[in-house]
Amino acid sequence: MTPRIQGSKKRDRFGLVFAVLTILLWGSAFSGIVIGLESFSPGPLALLRFAVAALVLVPAALIAKVPIPRGPDLMRIGLLGLCGISAYHTLLNAGQQTVHPGVASLLIATTPFFTAFFSWLMRTREGFSGLQWAGSLLSFSGVLLVVLGGVDSFGLSLGSLMILGSAALAGVYFSVGKPLIDRYGALSFTSWSFALGTIPLFYFLPQLVHEFPVASSQSLMASIYIGIFPAGIAYLFWFFSIERIGPNRAVSFAYGIPVVAFIIAWATLSIESPTSVEMVGGLFVIMGVFLVNRVGNRAKKVKAS
Repeated sequence: MTPRIQGSKKRDRFGLVFAVLTILLWGSAFSGIVIGLESFSPGPLALLRFAVAALVLVPAALIAKVPIPRGPDLMRIGLLGLCGISAYHTLLNAGQQTVHPGVASLLIATTPFFTAFFSWLMRTREGFSGLQWAGSLLSFSGVLLVVLGGVDSFGLSLGSLMILGSAALAGVYFSVGKPLIDRYGALSFTSWSFALGTIPLFYFLPQLVHEFPVASSQSLMASIYIGIFPAGIAYLFWFFSIERIGPNRAVSFAYGIPVVAFIIAWATLSIESPTSVEMVGGLFVIMGVFLVNRVGNRAKKVKAS
Protein backbone atom coordinates (compact mmCIF):
# COMPACT_ATOMS: atom_id res chain seq x y z
CA MET A 1 0.00 0.00 0.00
CA THR A 2 1.46 3.33 -1.05
CA PRO A 3 2.03 6.13 1.51
CA ARG A 4 -0.54 8.25 -0.36
CA ILE A 5 -3.26 5.60 0.06
CA GLN A 6 -2.33 5.04 3.69
CA GLY A 7 -2.51 8.78 4.32
CA SER A 8 -5.88 8.98 2.60
CA LYS A 9 -7.33 6.16 4.72
CA LYS A 10 -5.95 7.71 7.90
CA ARG A 11 -7.46 11.04 6.89
CA ASP A 12 -10.82 9.32 6.29
CA ARG A 13 -10.71 7.62 9.70
CA PHE A 14 -10.09 10.91 11.47
CA GLY A 15 -12.90 12.52 9.45
CA LEU A 16 -15.33 9.77 10.46
CA VAL A 17 -14.35 10.05 14.13
CA PHE A 18 -14.84 13.82 14.05
CA ALA A 19 -18.27 13.36 12.41
CA VAL A 20 -19.46 10.84 15.04
CA LEU A 21 -18.26 13.00 17.94
CA THR A 22 -20.00 16.02 16.42
CA ILE A 23 -23.33 14.19 16.14
CA LEU A 24 -23.12 12.98 19.76
CA LEU A 25 -22.44 16.52 21.00
CA TRP A 26 -25.08 18.17 18.79
CA GLY A 27 -27.65 15.58 19.82
CA SER A 28 -27.07 16.47 23.46
CA ALA A 29 -27.60 20.19 22.84
CA PHE A 30 -31.40 20.02 22.53
CA SER A 31 -31.89 18.87 26.11
CA GLY A 32 -29.27 21.35 27.30
CA ILE A 33 -31.22 24.17 25.65
CA VAL A 34 -34.44 23.12 27.40
CA ILE A 35 -32.66 23.23 30.77
CA GLY A 36 -31.07 26.58 29.96
CA LEU A 37 -34.45 28.03 28.98
CA GLU A 38 -35.73 27.38 32.50
CA SER A 39 -33.82 30.50 33.60
CA PHE A 40 -32.90 32.36 30.42
CA SER A 41 -34.86 33.83 27.52
CA PRO A 42 -33.94 32.66 24.00
CA GLY A 43 -31.73 35.63 23.06
CA PRO A 44 -29.76 35.87 26.32
CA LEU A 45 -29.22 32.10 26.27
CA ALA A 46 -27.74 32.32 22.77
CA LEU A 47 -25.43 35.15 23.86
CA LEU A 48 -24.28 33.27 26.97
CA ARG A 49 -23.71 30.11 24.94
CA PHE A 50 -21.43 31.78 22.43
CA ALA A 51 -19.63 33.88 25.00
CA VAL A 52 -18.68 30.57 26.60
CA ALA A 53 -17.83 29.03 23.20
CA ALA A 54 -15.32 31.85 22.72
CA LEU A 55 -13.31 30.33 25.59
CA VAL A 56 -12.66 27.36 23.30
CA LEU A 57 -12.33 29.06 19.94
CA VAL A 58 -10.22 32.11 20.83
CA PRO A 59 -7.28 30.11 22.30
CA ALA A 60 -7.46 27.65 19.39
CA ALA A 61 -7.42 30.50 16.88
CA LEU A 62 -4.50 32.22 18.61
CA ILE A 63 -2.46 29.02 18.78
CA ALA A 64 -3.14 28.24 15.13
CA LYS A 65 -2.53 31.88 14.10
CA VAL A 66 -5.59 31.89 11.86
CA PRO A 67 -5.38 34.44 9.04
CA ILE A 68 -7.66 37.42 8.72
CA PRO A 69 -9.86 36.87 5.65
CA ARG A 70 -9.77 39.40 2.86
CA GLY A 71 -12.26 42.26 3.05
CA PRO A 72 -15.02 40.86 0.80
CA ASP A 73 -14.62 37.38 2.29
CA LEU A 74 -14.72 38.78 5.81
CA MET A 75 -18.01 40.48 4.97
CA ARG A 76 -19.40 37.19 3.60
CA ILE A 77 -18.31 35.35 6.73
CA GLY A 78 -19.95 38.04 8.84
CA LEU A 79 -23.25 37.62 6.98
CA LEU A 80 -23.00 33.85 7.34
CA GLY A 81 -22.36 34.33 11.05
CA LEU A 82 -25.53 36.41 11.24
CA CYS A 83 -27.48 33.56 9.58
CA GLY A 84 -25.81 30.53 11.14
CA ILE A 85 -25.05 31.86 14.61
CA SER A 86 -27.18 34.86 15.65
CA ALA A 87 -30.46 34.14 13.89
CA TYR A 88 -30.17 30.34 13.88
CA HIS A 89 -29.64 29.93 17.61
CA THR A 90 -32.11 32.62 18.65
CA LEU A 91 -34.83 30.99 16.54
CA LEU A 92 -33.91 27.50 17.75
CA ASN A 93 -34.05 28.58 21.39
CA ALA A 94 -37.37 30.35 20.86
CA GLY A 95 -38.85 27.33 19.14
CA GLN A 96 -37.72 24.94 21.85
CA GLN A 97 -39.78 26.82 24.40
CA THR A 98 -42.80 24.88 23.11
CA VAL A 99 -41.34 22.00 21.07
CA HIS A 100 -40.07 18.68 22.46
CA PRO A 101 -36.25 18.48 22.12
CA GLY A 102 -36.50 15.25 20.14
CA VAL A 103 -39.02 16.80 17.73
CA ALA A 104 -36.78 19.87 17.44
CA SER A 105 -33.92 17.59 16.41
CA LEU A 106 -36.13 16.02 13.72
CA LEU A 107 -36.87 19.45 12.27
CA ILE A 108 -33.18 20.38 12.40
CA ALA A 109 -32.54 17.11 10.54
CA THR A 110 -33.85 18.91 7.43
CA THR A 111 -30.60 20.93 7.41
CA PRO A 112 -28.92 18.48 4.97
CA PHE A 113 -31.81 19.02 2.56
CA PHE A 114 -31.46 22.79 2.77
CA THR A 115 -27.68 22.47 2.38
CA ALA A 116 -28.14 20.36 -0.75
CA PHE A 117 -30.85 22.64 -2.11
CA PHE A 118 -28.85 25.84 -1.65
CA SER A 119 -25.78 24.13 -3.11
CA TRP A 120 -27.90 23.29 -6.14
CA LEU A 121 -29.08 26.89 -6.42
CA MET A 122 -25.44 27.98 -6.33
CA ARG A 123 -24.76 25.52 -9.16
CA THR A 124 -22.21 23.58 -7.13
CA ARG A 125 -24.28 20.55 -8.13
CA GLU A 126 -25.57 19.67 -11.59
CA GLY A 127 -29.14 19.40 -10.34
CA PHE A 128 -31.53 17.25 -8.36
CA SER A 129 -32.32 13.76 -9.62
CA GLY A 130 -35.85 12.42 -9.60
CA LEU A 131 -35.15 10.54 -6.37
CA GLN A 132 -33.85 13.70 -4.74
CA TRP A 133 -37.00 15.63 -5.63
CA ALA A 134 -39.07 12.70 -4.31
CA GLY A 135 -37.02 12.82 -1.11
CA SER A 136 -37.66 16.54 -0.84
CA LEU A 137 -41.41 16.02 -1.12
CA LEU A 138 -41.32 13.20 1.45
CA SER A 139 -39.22 15.26 3.85
CA PHE A 140 -41.49 18.28 3.71
CA SER A 141 -44.55 16.07 4.09
CA GLY A 142 -42.92 14.90 7.30
CA VAL A 143 -42.22 18.47 8.35
CA LEU A 144 -45.90 19.32 7.79
CA LEU A 145 -46.93 16.41 10.01
CA VAL A 146 -44.51 17.50 12.74
CA VAL A 147 -45.69 21.11 12.57
CA LEU A 148 -49.36 20.16 12.65
CA GLY A 149 -48.86 17.37 15.17
CA GLY A 150 -47.42 19.74 17.73
CA VAL A 151 -50.72 21.50 18.41
CA ASP A 152 -53.91 20.32 20.07
CA SER A 153 -56.11 21.20 17.09
CA PHE A 154 -55.52 21.76 13.42
CA GLY A 155 -53.22 24.71 13.01
CA LEU A 156 -49.58 25.66 12.80
CA SER A 157 -47.09 25.28 15.63
CA LEU A 158 -45.16 28.54 15.72
CA GLY A 159 -42.33 26.89 17.63
CA SER A 160 -41.93 24.24 14.93
CA LEU A 161 -41.90 26.88 12.21
CA MET A 162 -39.18 28.79 14.06
CA ILE A 163 -37.03 25.67 14.26
CA LEU A 164 -37.63 24.89 10.60
CA GLY A 165 -36.53 28.43 9.79
CA SER A 166 -33.35 27.90 11.77
CA ALA A 167 -32.68 24.71 9.75
CA ALA A 168 -32.96 26.73 6.54
CA LEU A 169 -30.50 29.29 7.91
CA ALA A 170 -28.09 26.48 8.78
CA GLY A 171 -28.37 25.24 5.20
CA VAL A 172 -27.28 28.67 3.98
CA TYR A 173 -24.42 28.72 6.50
CA PHE A 174 -22.99 25.34 5.44
CA SER A 175 -23.56 25.57 1.67
CA VAL A 176 -22.35 29.13 1.16
CA GLY A 177 -19.56 28.64 3.70
CA LYS A 178 -18.00 25.60 1.98
CA PRO A 179 -15.87 27.62 -0.54
CA LEU A 180 -14.67 29.83 2.32
CA ILE A 181 -13.74 26.75 4.35
CA ASP A 182 -11.72 25.49 1.37
CA ARG A 183 -9.98 28.84 1.11
CA TYR A 184 -9.20 29.58 4.77
CA GLY A 185 -9.61 26.28 6.60
CA ALA A 186 -12.15 25.03 9.12
CA LEU A 187 -10.68 26.72 12.19
CA SER A 188 -10.39 30.13 10.55
CA PHE A 189 -13.91 30.06 9.10
CA THR A 190 -15.43 28.78 12.35
CA SER A 191 -13.59 31.30 14.50
CA TRP A 192 -14.46 34.31 12.38
CA SER A 193 -18.07 33.32 11.76
CA PHE A 194 -18.56 32.72 15.48
CA ALA A 195 -16.92 36.01 16.42
CA LEU A 196 -18.83 38.10 13.88
CA GLY A 197 -22.05 36.15 14.44
CA THR A 198 -21.90 36.71 18.19
CA ILE A 199 -21.71 40.51 17.88
CA PRO A 200 -25.46 40.97 17.07
CA LEU A 201 -26.32 38.82 20.11
CA PHE A 202 -24.97 41.57 22.39
CA TYR A 203 -28.32 43.25 21.79
CA PHE A 204 -29.53 40.84 24.50
CA LEU A 205 -26.78 41.77 26.98
CA PRO A 206 -28.98 43.97 29.25
CA GLN A 207 -31.53 41.16 29.48
CA LEU A 208 -28.79 38.61 30.21
CA VAL A 209 -27.41 40.83 32.98
CA HIS A 210 -30.89 40.94 34.49
CA GLU A 211 -31.50 37.17 34.26
CA PHE A 212 -28.05 35.86 35.17
CA PRO A 213 -28.07 36.59 38.95
CA VAL A 214 -31.34 34.74 39.51
CA ALA A 215 -30.60 31.78 37.20
CA SER A 216 -30.55 28.31 38.72
CA SER A 217 -27.26 26.44 38.98
CA GLN A 218 -28.72 23.74 36.71
CA SER A 219 -29.48 26.26 33.96
CA LEU A 220 -26.05 27.83 34.32
CA MET A 221 -24.30 24.46 34.05
CA ALA A 222 -26.40 23.52 31.01
CA SER A 223 -25.60 26.87 29.34
CA ILE A 224 -21.88 26.40 29.96
CA TYR A 225 -22.05 22.86 28.63
CA ILE A 226 -23.83 23.76 25.37
CA GLY A 227 -21.35 26.62 24.91
CA ILE A 228 -18.17 24.57 25.33
CA PHE A 229 -19.17 21.26 23.77
CA PRO A 230 -22.07 21.42 21.25
CA ALA A 231 -20.99 24.91 20.16
CA GLY A 232 -17.23 25.47 20.41
CA ILE A 233 -15.81 21.95 20.19
CA ALA A 234 -18.51 20.35 18.02
CA TYR A 235 -18.39 23.03 15.32
CA LEU A 236 -14.62 22.59 15.06
CA PHE A 237 -15.04 18.83 14.79
CA TRP A 238 -17.72 19.28 12.12
CA PHE A 239 -15.63 21.43 9.83
CA PHE A 240 -12.57 19.22 10.39
CA SER A 241 -14.77 16.33 9.27
CA ILE A 242 -15.93 18.23 6.16
CA GLU A 243 -12.31 18.98 5.26
CA ARG A 244 -11.37 15.28 5.49
CA ILE A 245 -14.34 13.33 4.11
CA GLY A 246 -16.30 16.00 2.22
CA PRO A 247 -19.68 17.61 2.97
CA ASN A 248 -21.85 14.82 1.53
CA ARG A 249 -20.38 12.04 3.69
CA ALA A 250 -20.25 14.29 6.75
CA VAL A 251 -23.87 15.40 6.35
CA SER A 252 -25.04 11.77 6.19
CA PHE A 253 -24.07 11.38 9.85
CA ALA A 254 -26.63 14.04 10.77
CA TYR A 255 -29.33 11.36 10.54
CA GLY A 256 -28.13 10.15 13.93
CA ILE A 257 -28.79 13.46 15.72
CA PRO A 258 -32.50 12.78 16.42
CA VAL A 259 -31.65 9.36 17.86
CA VAL A 260 -29.14 10.88 20.26
CA ALA A 261 -31.52 13.76 21.09
CA PHE A 262 -34.43 11.44 21.91
CA ILE A 263 -32.29 9.16 24.10
CA ILE A 264 -30.82 12.05 26.09
CA ALA A 265 -34.21 13.79 26.43
CA TRP A 266 -35.75 10.54 27.69
CA ALA A 267 -32.93 10.05 30.20
CA THR A 268 -32.64 13.59 31.54
CA LEU A 269 -35.94 15.47 31.14
CA SER A 270 -39.36 15.01 32.69
CA ILE A 271 -41.44 16.19 29.76
CA GLU A 272 -44.26 14.80 27.65
CA SER A 273 -43.43 12.39 24.87
CA PRO A 274 -43.94 13.48 21.24
CA THR A 275 -47.30 12.67 19.65
CA SER A 276 -47.61 9.75 17.26
CA VAL A 277 -48.21 12.20 14.39
CA GLU A 278 -44.93 13.95 15.21
CA MET A 279 -43.06 10.64 15.30
CA VAL A 280 -44.44 9.55 11.92
CA GLY A 281 -43.58 12.96 10.52
CA GLY A 282 -40.06 12.63 11.91
CA LEU A 283 -39.64 9.28 10.17
CA PHE A 284 -40.70 10.88 6.88
CA VAL A 285 -38.17 13.67 7.44
CA ILE A 286 -35.29 11.26 7.97
CA MET A 287 -36.27 9.09 4.98
CA GLY A 288 -36.65 12.13 2.74
CA VAL A 289 -33.34 13.69 3.73
CA PHE A 290 -31.66 10.31 3.17
CA LEU A 291 -32.98 10.22 -0.39
CA VAL A 292 -31.80 13.77 -1.05
CA ASN A 293 -28.26 13.23 0.19
CA ARG A 294 -27.45 9.59 -0.46
CA VAL A 295 -29.66 7.70 -2.91
CA GLY A 296 -30.00 10.66 -5.26
CA ASN A 297 -26.25 11.24 -5.34
CA ARG A 298 -25.60 7.58 -6.15
CA ALA A 299 -28.14 7.66 -8.96
CA LYS A 300 -26.38 10.65 -10.51
CA LYS A 301 -23.00 8.90 -10.27
CA VAL A 302 -24.35 5.82 -12.03
CA LYS A 303 -25.86 8.00 -14.74
CA ALA A 304 -22.58 9.88 -15.17
CA SER A 305 -20.60 6.63 -15.54
